[in-house]
Amino acid sequence: MNPEHHRGGSRPARATDTWTVAHVLCPTLVGRDREMAELRARVAAGVRGEGGLVLVSGPAGVGKSRLVLELAGEARARGLTVLVGRATSSEVPAPYRPLSDALRPISPSSLPEGPDLHGFEGVLGRLAPQWGAGRVTAPEPSPVVIGEALLRLLHTLAGPTACLLMIEDLQWADPETVAVVEYLADHATRLPVLCVASLRDDADVRAVHDATRLEARRAAEVIRLGPLTVTDVAAMTRACLATDAVPAEVEGLLRDSAEGVPFFVEELLAALVTDGALTRIDGAWTSTGPLRPRVPPSFIQSVRDRLGETGPDGRRLLGCAALLGRQFDWRLACGAAGLTPTAAHDLLTRAVALQLLAVQQTAFTFRHALTLEAILEELLPSERATLATRCLEEVESAAGGAGDWRHLAADLAEISGDANRAAAHLIAAGGGALRRGALATARAALTRAASLSTDAEVRAGAAELLAETTASSGDLAATRDAVSKLLATLAELDAPAGRRGQAHLLLARSAVAAAQFDLASEEMAEARRLAASAGDAALAARLSAVAAQVAIGEGRLGEAEALASRAAESADATGQPEALCEALEVAGRCARTRDLDQAEAIGRRAVSVAADHGLTLWRMRSTYQLGVVDLFRSGAVEVLERTREDAVRLGAVATVAHLDLEISAGLEFQGRWEEARERLQNCIETSEVLGLRTLEATARVFVAIVEAASGARRRMEAAISRAIALAGKDPEVVGALWGDARAIASLADEDRARARRDLQTAVDAYGTRRAAIPHLAAALLDVLVAIDGGEPDPSARSGATTTMCQPSGYLAFADAVRLGRAGRVVEARAAARSGDVQLGRAPWYRHLMHRLCAEAAGADGWGDPIIWLAEAARFYDSRGNERLAAACRGLLRKSGAPVARPTRRTRRLPALLRDAGVTGREAEVLALVGEGLSNPEIAERLFLSVRTVEHHIGWLRRKLGVESRAQMVARAVAAGPPAE
Repeated sequence: MNPEHHRGGSRPARATDTWTVAHVLCPTLVGRDREMAELRARVAAGVRGEGGLVLVSGPAGVGKSRLVLELAGEARARGLTVLVGRATSSEVPAPYRPLSDALRPISPSSLPEGPDLHGFEGVLGRLAPQWGAGRVTAPEPSPVVIGEALLRLLHTLAGPTACLLMIEDLQWADPETVAVVEYLADHATRLPVLCVASLRDDADVRAVHDATRLEARRAAEVIRLGPLTVTDVAAMTRACLATDAVPAEVEGLLRDSAEGVPFFVEELLAALVTDGALTRIDGAWTSTGPLRPRVPPSFIQSVRDRLGETGPDGRRLLGCAALLGRQFDWRLACGAAGLTPTAAHDLLTRAVALQLLAVQQTAFTFRHALTLEAILEELLPSERATLATRCLEEVESAAGGAGDWRHLAADLAEISGDANRAAAHLIAAGGGALRRGALATARAALTRAASLSTDAEVRAGAAELLAETTASSGDLAATRDAVSKLLATLAELDAPAGRRGQAHLLLARSAVAAAQFDLASEEMAEARRLAASAGDAALAARLSAVAAQVAIGEGRLGEAEALASRAAESADATGQPEALCEALEVAGRCARTRDLDQAEAIGRRAVSVAADHGLTLWRMRSTYQLGVVDLFRSGAVEVLERTREDAVRLGAVATVAHLDLEISAGLEFQGRWEEARERLQNCIETSEVLGLRTLEATARVFVAIVEAASGARRRMEAAISRAIALAGKDPEVVGALWGDARAIASLADEDRARARRDLQTAVDAYGTRRAAIPHLAAALLDVLVAIDGGEPDPSARSGATTTMCQPSGYLAFADAVRLGRAGRVVEARAAARSGDVQLGRAPWYRHLMHRLCAEAAGADGWGDPIIWLAEAARFYDSRGNERLAAACRGLLRKSGAPVARPTRRTRRLPALLRDAGVTGREAEVLALVGEGLSNPEIAERLFLSVRTVEHHIGWLRRKLGVESRAQMVARAVAAGPPAE
């Protein structure tokens, strides 16, 4: 039975609080924009007299009927004559039935008279018997004659527009109808007559083969419908339920079970609603308990009928196959069913012919996930358990040392009723996934294992691996929960001290990742006590590595380096590569504050150790540190970007958030503010979920830095308030907020005195500690001090401040100013060139140095102040930093150099836009939106691509805090035109 026959109308879901109707239907057409555009274009061609045949093909349920009916509605609205007929499945289909169905609405009195139809009235009577026997001719006319008669009638009905003949389910049509359709395809190409037919391409019938032939000789255009994308399935679900908020578990069920087939999306939703698994309470949809797809009854009956044709052996074989999964090893199913290979092969071939199975390359697979579910529902519980036991034995005997089979084995063991056997397989699978660094997979397997087993030792094994997994992913809350349950189970077993100490160590490591150093110290103290009582040297080595992480996290660099050195020696001595990688990570971070080459060498050693021992997660973390070295050297983020991809793949969620922060720092340095904002938003969202307050505070600091450089002081202050609320008086946060954000905003406003005060506040907050991370404020303050004739501050030239390119660039320009003033012009020029190299990837900051130092360079005869200022003026005009641009032009005028006028794009922005961080180009786009132009019109006016315009509008919405285009127009009017 064709599931599209049951789609019914297009009524939306009710908005009532209780709803138990049998169907949930989508009120809109979703995910078919491209196909609909193609059909509209063919209708337009038909109106121009370029008719023909269009076939809409695809598997059952994919939405062919919905698409052609949507087209029919649009065509009627445009004034076209639309006739719709449908073929039905039958052993002996009646000749011309779809065509007769299409002509039924035309009454005898409305039959047009005229020369085109003269002599064909009787032929047309064969298609429309309701017109009267007097019109019928004998003998039976051929399909060619009927095709010509129909073509003339359709041409007459077209009138001043066109006639659209639609035939649904052409695959079930009789051969005569197919022949007439082929005639129309060949002879309607120069007439305002278009035939659109839907066709199941998975049916082995004549019509499908004829359609292939028509396409091959270009007599028909074929529009193939595939499954909806995941995004489209989500959109369809929202439309069906008339809501913007669908429970995540419902979206997941539909994503996994409907496989992009619209019919199944509607049917599965209807089943959930009817069963009460999905209910609407106070206007919001809520799921109750675990969700399982309920196969539509019509589909179950269809599968049941076809399954019955395979006999008892086939039913047993396909039952085993269904237990083995969507794509299965037929030899395992054969063994579990107790059949010979020849008998099994014959039955599988029969199942393919019955469209229960399909062949993909060399493997058998169920044609649809719901086919598998329908077969499983046919098995009695006892039968299912018996077959699962047989399948499990086959899987275990065939698997050997393989790894991925264990999830299947666990499923089969659970179905067979052996929970501990299932848990053992899951623990083995979870441990393997953890070693590969597949943290999400490991977590899921181990959580399930811990919940299944009734044996305390098995549960403890699962809990230990689960705690290690959550600690590796950086999820402190989950690690706390896992360790709490683990310690309870270990107490139940009266486990040795070393084993309990390892649990405390895992929580300490997770606390370090979350920057919860007090908690980390508490857990380490308990772990040390237990390690000492057990005499566990290996645990002591791991504790030293974590202690080094705590020390560097708290800024105690000297202590951290000493601890890391001892931890590395102990880890080597006790044969613990993971602890060695952890110690090397700390050592590399310490080395980064004085020598990037040494830091790189340590990082490469860590990568090598991790690779040699198959430590996927530590290899990723060590590569991360190499990426930070690149960031320090030049502001490059390419290695960090690749590492982030690895972290995402491995499920290291907290590491992904940290990488987003590091990458955003590089993007901000390079002036790629919009990309930096996106990364920072990702980091903030993940930090909020994982409770990483320090990381979130740092991310909000960088938001403030981005807004400072873009001139959006109000947005900068909002970000600063959020950062302070999270971090309090943390000196690193306070220093960065004053020195990297507020001071930069003051310089962008050309308020140098205020900037110097801001920088001094930052330096005071940092104190005199050796900097573990770069203190840009100290270096930038040294530039202003040098310009004002002051002497250098030695504390500004220590730690990471001297190894990162940005503060090093600042210090080079400070040196140039002092050398020039001392008459050492050649050395001053060399220092300035060095600063330009250090800031090579950072145009905003490089031009800032040029603007600040231009007067000193001009007075003392070093550098290229005229070129500097001209380039800086153009650059700051393009970025919307009008005061900096104006200052550069003013200095150029003062020197007598020619000054280019700013273009329209770079005129002063209204305060409303400037404070929001709107760039000059975005302001131009906003102004044209205010004039009512569409995106393509704006693109044409500004010589941009439509996609670029859409990108600008997306950022305008975010910066201005608006949702709709109408609100954006209102903001454009409120802002007014840019000032001259």
